[in-house]
Parts: sequence; C-alpha cells; structure tokens
Amino acid sequence: MPPALRRLLTPTRSPAADLTAMQAARPQWASDSLGRLLGHIRLSSDFYSLGQFDSCTWHVRQAWRMAGPTQCRQQPGEVVLLANALGFYHYQRAAYDSALTCFQAGSRVFRAAGLDSSYVEPLPRLPSGASWAGGSALAICVTNMGLASRHLGDLAGAVRYYEQATALYQQLQQPAGLVWLQCLTGEAYAEQNDCPRARAAYDQAVRMARRYVPRNPAYGVIELAGVVLNYYEPLLLAQPQPPAYARQLAREMMTGLRHYYSRRQATDTANYCIRMAQLRVVLAEVAWRAGQP
Repeated sequence: MPPALRRLLTPTRSPAADLTAMQAARPQWASDSLGRLLGHIRLSSDFYSLGQFDSCTWHVRQAWRMAGPTQCRQQPGEVVLLANALGFYHYQRAAYDSALTCFQAGSRVFRAAGLDSSYVEPLPRLPSGASWAGGSALAICVTNMGLASRHLGDLAGAVRYYEQATALYQQLQQPAGLVWLQCLTGEAYAEQNDCPRARAAYDQAVRMARRYVPRNPAYGVIELAGVVLNYYEPLLLAQPQPPAYARQLAREMMTGLRHYYSRRQATDTANYCIRMAQLRVVLAEVAWRAGQP
C-alpha cells in the first residue's frame, strides 16, 4: 500500500473532513487493489456517521466486489467485518438468503486466515479505521447465520448455528452474548411450538442475567428486563392460562428496575416509565385472564 494512502487512512479527522480528504485522494488509492478495498470501507464508515446510508451501502458493495483471495489474506479482519455489514444490510431488507451467504463468507474468511476465535482483548484498529474485536467477530457471524436460517424456515439449522455461537461466546466469556444466544435459541424452539425447550432456554437466559446483576447492575438489570419483556413473557402469555410465574417475573423486574433507576439521573426517566408500563400491562393481562380484578 502506498505510504500516502496509509497516512490518509489514519483516523484523525471528523467524518466530514475525512470524507473530503479521502475523495480528494482517490487517485492515490484507485490504482492499488488493497487500497481500493480499504478506501471504500473507510468511505462507507464516513457516510454512515453522516447519516447518508445509501452512499454508505454503495461503498460497502464496492468494497465487497474487491474482496478477493489476495485481500482476504492481506486484511482478513477488514473482510470479516465487511461481510457482516453487507449481510446485515440484506437482513434488514428481508433478503435472508443473501444475508446468510455473506455471514457464511465472513466465517470462512476468519477461519481460513487462522484468526484466534478466543481472543478477547480489542486489537488495534484496522487500516480502514474500523474497530476490530477479535473472536467476537466470528461469534457474531455465526449468530447471524442462525438468525438468517431461522427466517428462511430452517429452524433446526438455526439452533445448530446458535449452539456453535454459544461455544464461541463461552470461550470469550462474554455474558451478553451468552444471554442473547439463549434467547434466540428459545425463540427458535417457540416457533417450532416446542414450549418446554423454549422455556428451558429462557430460564437459562434469566439465570445468566441474574448472576451478572451484582457484578454489573447497569448491564444486568436492563438485560434481565429485556429477556423477560421481549422473550419470556410473550411465551408465557401465549398459553391458554398464563402461569403464576409470569406474574412473579414481572414483579421481580419491577423491583429491580425501581432499585436501579432510583440511582440514575432524571434523563433515564422515559425509559424507566416505558419498561414499568410494559410490566404493568403484563400483570394486568395475567390478572384479567385469571379472572382476578
């Protein structure tokens, strides 16, 4: 890569100034294949920061076209993140087959390059300025493969990908990833009408989040409430007669949220009110369906 391009890629400017400099220097990186890849990734990041999402996507697509075998060997981290970004773009537009293809490509590049799936500490920023988080990049790719498979109707395949991703997050010792995977696994079982397995997965997610509350209340309480409101309660309320556990969970969440938000600044009031209102709705529905006032 030309030294001038390497200096240009150093993330020292605001997105707007960076964008101007990158476009002005385009002739310098247009003649270098790796430079073109990194230049397009950097411009996609700049456009994203500026809210110009169509331009961001155009540069992501251009970069992906240039991600050949040589680029995958020279900058595998860039290509893995690029595959995930393009896969997420397709996923948001319900093009799940294309999304799955991108996520699988990212996983292959990671493994073919011999990158360390257990590396936890953040690595230095990549040449394009993108952040790189080691093994979590592969874990995210595999998790996204499961999400795309579920939307394609391959629920058994989704569960297999979730199991692989769970093993990766266990290596990384990342509680947030493990809780997320248990929720997604439960969701896949629920879609197969396998309520016992879905409940078992959600129970595991709740236990994991509870264990994390004493160590990191800011994460644990919010994560626990998210598990209950977004995953577990909908499953419980879908039953003809919601079990008493639905009420117990809702009350536990309300107590935890009151304790947590009582120590927060007033700027969090809106989020607190929304979550508490959601939990009151759960309690009201349980009471109504049980024939209680």
